[in-house]
Amino acid sequence: MEKEITIIVPVYNVEKYISSCVESLANQSIYENLEIILIDDHSKDKSYDICVKASKNYPNIHVYKNKGKGVAAARNMGIQLTVTPFLMFVDSDDQLYPYTCFKMLNFINKHSLNIVMGDIEMFPAQTPNYVWKSLFGSGDYILDLETNGTKAIHCPSPCNKLFRTEWLKNQQFSFPEGMTFEDAFAIIPLMLKAKKIGLIDKVVYRYRKREESSSIMDQLFLNPQNFLDHLTVNEHLLEIQVATPKMKEEICQFVARTYNGFLNAFERNFSQFTEKQKKELFDRLTTLYQQVPFPLISSFITTKNKWLYYSLYEEDWETFKAGYFTTEFLRVKNQKITIPIRRTRVTAKLESNPFSIWIDFIENKDTALRLIGEIVLPHVHFDKLKNQLDLVLKIDEKEVLIEAKTFPRYDSLHTVGKEAVLGVFFDLPHEFLMKLNKNNISPLSYRLKDESTSETVTLPLRFSGMIGKFQGVYPAAKGSFRLVWEKEHKQLLIYATTVWDSFKYQFNKIFKGRKLRVGGKLRLAYWLTKPYFFFRKNIVLIGERGDTFQDNAAHFFKYAASQDKHHYYIGQAGSPGYEQAALYGKVIKKDSIKHYLYLLNACQLVNAYDIDAYMKPTNYTKEAYYNIFGDLINYQRIFIQHGITYNDVYYPLSKYKTNYAKVLISNHYEKERFMRKGNYQESDLLTAGLSRFDKLLEPNIKKDEKKTILIMPTWRVGLAGKSYLQHSEETASTMNTFKQSAYFRFFNTLINDPKFLRFLKQHQLQCKFYLHYEFQGFLECFDRNEQIQFVQKEPIQKLLKQSDLLITDYSSVFFDFLYMKKPVIFTQFDQSDFFATHYKRDYIDFQSIFIGDVAFDQNEVLMALESLAKRNFESKVDHQQIHREFFTYCSENNRSTLWNMLNQIIGVRAKSSKRRRDNEEAPQRKVMSE
Repeated sequence: MEKEITIIVPVYNVEKYISSCVESLANQSIYENLEIILIDDHSKDKSYDICVKASKNYPNIHVYKNKGKGVAAARNMGIQLTVTPFLMFVDSDDQLYPYTCFKMLNFINKHSLNIVMGDIEMFPAQTPNYVWKSLFGSGDYILDLETNGTKAIHCPSPCNKLFRTEWLKNQQFSFPEGMTFEDAFAIIPLMLKAKKIGLIDKVVYRYRKREESSSIMDQLFLNPQNFLDHLTVNEHLLEIQVATPKMKEEICQFVARTYNGFLNAFERNFSQFTEKQKKELFDRLTTLYQQVPFPLISSFITTKNKWLYYSLYEEDWETFKAGYFTTEFLRVKNQKITIPIRRTRVTAKLESNPFSIWIDFIENKDTALRLIGEIVLPHVHFDKLKNQLDLVLKIDEKEVLIEAKTFPRYDSLHTVGKEAVLGVFFDLPHEFLMKLNKNNISPLSYRLKDESTSETVTLPLRFSGMIGKFQGVYPAAKGSFRLVWEKEHKQLLIYATTVWDSFKYQFNKIFKGRKLRVGGKLRLAYWLTKPYFFFRKNIVLIGERGDTFQDNAAHFFKYAASQDKHHYYIGQAGSPGYEQAALYGKVIKKDSIKHYLYLLNACQLVNAYDIDAYMKPTNYTKEAYYNIFGDLINYQRIFIQHGITYNDVYYPLSKYKTNYAKVLISNHYEKERFMRKGNYQESDLLTAGLSRFDKLLEPNIKKDEKKTILIMPTWRVGLAGKSYLQHSEETASTMNTFKQSAYFRFFNTLINDPKFLRFLKQHQLQCKFYLHYEFQGFLECFDRNEQIQFVQKEPIQKLLKQSDLLITDYSSVFFDFLYMKKPVIFTQFDQSDFFATHYKRDYIDFQSIFIGDVAFDQNEVLMALESLAKRNFESKVDHQQIHREFFTYCSENNRSTLWNMLNQIIGVRAKSSKRRRDNEEAPQRKVMSE
């Protein structure tokens, strides 16, 4: 039978899907009329073998090999091979319905058309309501792209269409090779040339939305080149001469809609673009948007991207380059806050911005309660604010204005281009707070004044989700006052309180009528047990991740438990960490009633990781726990770090974000940065070395006869979320994303590199590979060989002590090796990406001071190893300088130093608490930072 349609299928790494795709083609009702061309594009999996097998089972299927030039080249090859009257394209992970070819062939012949298109459905995900979906639902008909079919250009896929081959070749049609968005570039102009397109009012094509994020489209916004490629497409479309203004407007709509996603991604990933890349984008985009009427992009403007649209339409390179507006004052008009910007083409919509003040820290000072926060105005930078800004406090129906004070904050997520945002604080005098009545409380608000017009606007203060941790009773010179966080209304209530008020408050927190409130049972148990079991006991709870006992908290616990009976370790029952901790002291099972009660009665929580995340009960989120029990909590959070901080991670460690009372630091760099960027006072910093350092220099572990290389890389944000309480099972999606990452490719290739394995054998070395805690769910992804030992279950400190050389990327464990005067090789194959997306670079740049060889690829790793082998693997680091620079506060007994510091704090707090019990009426007090 004469063939009518050629189906062209590019194939690349789809061994999981190609069989179902081929089956859907073989199941076509007019299969005998089809020629199916499978073009393998140099697949690395078994796709080609599956295709060859299919061709043996189905005589209409022919298999060809391309040279790995991409999908466009494969399709072009298929076009050249086509000799049938019609052709269509199918992607190798998608499917057709059995009737697809029959219906499309009948319609294109019946109406003598050059293109016919049908509907698309997505599977297994739900199909979005695309712009072009409005064309369907009215039966089969012919679209006129100059009148009733302009929306069709928003569906540039070649895969839901049937093309007349002779006409297609007469247009000298081909897909542009080497471009990501070849479909839109090629198909939209082709549709415009056809002018009339048949529409089949039925789903003809099934697009597979993979669980894995491996498809090109899922990686759309991760590559800066894609921004330029799509820009090229849109420039190309705007150059097309069309017959009607309606079609021209539709092309502009397409440009505005499709590039909006890229502009939003540009805003999100702003720091990843170099100034050169920004300048090329700016020059081309300003030209592009001069052709797109501003009203067409109006619906795409958001709070976050309006600075971008402003800079493009007003051709403001400085704003585009910086990523923000700069101003020192704001306008107030008709109760709205606006930015004073120049306007020639844009509307007033770009002037308004959601100005807000967010409070995230509260501190009780000697004579005032201080509310600390930041001014949030997306993509607007203030060095200072010249507007008058006051907190409005209502006392007996009269307004009292409290002037705002501003300061630079370096711990904000809202910094763009600049290091600091504008922080703000309000000092609420105790004398005013003691006049506040709980029966007549107004929400806290602030007032901004425009000095040029004298107009003002009053807006409510906003509070971070963790503000509940500051609830409780605070002392004042004459009495006490209570802070209550009403989550439902997002209000912080402040009012004077007495002993009787406190009793009624606690009763109402336990009972709602005759029923217990959420958390009421635990609160009742707290008050019943406190006088008998916890009175004047200085309970200290120590922990790590819950299931581990190997880092600084573990080493400190071993020492502390031998010094005092009220130091306890929090561990997950049945975990190796729990059993190990029990050998040294008292261990409390996480999530037991004992854990609940001891946590509420503790005076200190000591942890090397996220204290709130790992030490709270598992059944509560951090926010919920502090909303319910925040008023009972009286403990200090003591952060003793799991490594020396050398990257700019002061946002998550900031005092205003964490409420850490004390932070351990090991060197003068940390001290300066925690004070300047982390908002800590010098008295908040514990100057001592890491507790685990004490054991590093002890020669009590038997060494292997062979020298040992330890490969121990850190993790990457985006490849795995923080585990916090426990690892979740990795899905096919996360597994596939991990296997496609540069991280996996580098380390998997390194540990299986024949040259590396020969080096180990030549020098009689053993190699141990330890994957980061957050990545241990991906262990099965790595290829194994007999020379590489995977050592996830070995104690980390034992590994460090027994190893002679460390290969890492950026893990702070390199400090441990420097402390032991052992050599380090840094494999920084993704240096620019790491410091752009994972951590920000800080005081170590790996070049200004030699701490180890830096290798950017595998060959450089091997060169560094060869160099070390010639020195018998001895470090050439100046260790005296290293000690001065990075181990400034370390001693021979860091645990003892830390113990003495924390014990002294407990003594001060105990004396302070006794004085308050003797002199104040309130039964409970919130003790803030000392």
